[in-house]
Amino acid sequence: MRRLTFRFMQNIPWASLRRKPFSFLRAALDFIYPPACPACSSVMEGDAVLCTACTARLMYSGGSVRQDTPPEFAHLPGALHFDFILTAWDYSEELEKLIHRVKYERGLRLGEHLGCMMARVMNSSRPPADPGCFLSPVPLHRIRQRERGYNQSEILCRGLSRVWGMPVFGDILMRTRNTKSQTRMSAEQRQDNVRGVFRVLRPEAVSGKCILLVDDVITTGATVNGCAAALKEAGAGIVIGLALARPQVFQRIGEP
Repeated sequence: MRRLTFRFMQNIPWASLRRKPFSFLRAALDFIYPPACPACSSVMEGDAVLCTACTARLMYSGGSVRQDTPPEFAHLPGALHFDFILTAWDYSEELEKLIHRVKYERGLRLGEHLGCMMARVMNSSRPPADPGCFLSPVPLHRIRQRERGYNQSEILCRGLSRVWGMPVFGDILMRTRNTKSQTRMSAEQRQDNVRGVFRVLRPEAVSGKCILLVDDVITTGATVNGCAAALKEAGAGIVIGLALARPQVFQRIGEP
């Protein structure tokens, strides 16, 4: 018995395991608990983030929507400071589940993957890349970011950057007040909730630039408008809001 055990121990590639201990642990866990698709919970093989069926369904259902006229934002009191908003999907139960996984269950790899998918869905309508154009996440307050450990909008930026090749500047904007949850607020209440909340930390970095402001969901546009107000006051040339999802009442580009 001892000889058999000794031979078994000799055959284990210890040097390889020392070089890649995490890979070995992950393989063992995947064998015991096979990875499941975060959208449909089906068992997946390989290193995929979403299963093939869910990926195909999301790519098929995606459609870039552009909003840039004041009548579409009549619900927001006061001036509009962003130039236009682009969103990739209608808000649905499936998107809600995925966004919740990214925000509250440390779905960092999923968030970056969704950012890549978002970029591909928006590819035909995105602004042309130039040295004066960069991605910037809508900031969290430092207390909320400390609790969560990351900003989900910055994770989306990483995916967008991988596809579009644009730089990400995560230190441009600061949220100066830990605002209340806006889930049950009206458009006017949301506008009041974020008024004067955002501050530009590096005005020299935004002067005359085109800034793609990234968030997970744009509901009324109040948060993007608050960020855009601070950026335009600091000298930004163009501010475009980008988000994964929108309310389903928005029309797709090209539809009557």
